Amino acid sequence: MSDFTCALLLMAAGSSRRFGKNKLLLIDRNSDYLAINTAQQYSHLSVKWAIINANQLSLLPGLCHLGYQVKIVSESPSFSESLKHLVHATTDSHSWLIALGDMPLVSRSTIDQILCYLAQGNQLVVPRFKGKRGNPVGVGREYLSAIQSLNGDVGLRNIVDEQSAQVTWIDTEDQGITFDIDETQDWVKYNELMHSIRR
Repeated sequence: MSDFTCALLLMAAGSSRRFGKNKLLLIDRNSDYLAINTAQQYSHLSVKWAIINANQLSLLPGLCHLGYQVKIVSESPSFSESLKHLVHATTDSHSWLIALGDMPLVSRSTIDQILCYLAQGNQLVVPRFKGKRGNPVGVGREYLSAIQSLNGDVGLRNIVDEQSAQVTWIDTEDQGITFDIDETQDWVKYNELMHSIRR
């Protein structure tokens, strides 16, 4: 499809209750925010949106520099509310690539592979590492009503579970699709890894 469009939706407005503070504002050894490091992985895409809350305005310059359109909300919405905000802003898109702001290690090759499957008409594309499903998730317009029916912080898990027979699975060696910054030790591990790569 020559005019195929896929909008990248970066979910970055959460309150990070389990982490104890706003983990997306964590600063690494290079003085970069976690959310900006994640956003960088998708910067090669043409249509990019991110959602942040009013307590995360320090992310705005970095996101804009990377070419993102940014939706700012007053409080930390649920995942489903954030997703609906961004889908509403990109309703002309044929599909959406839904990424989480606390997953900075997803490889560009995985991202491009998911986009390729979406462009071929697949409507629900999920990467998998050693049998464990991960993110980002690609969703086509056939699931627009399902997205609009989501509530709370369930994410896309319910849709994937209910439509498992329709999922196009991508088995990958990219462990980044399952690595998120959920606890302090994850952040320590991430910084150690990035330090070893950059030396």
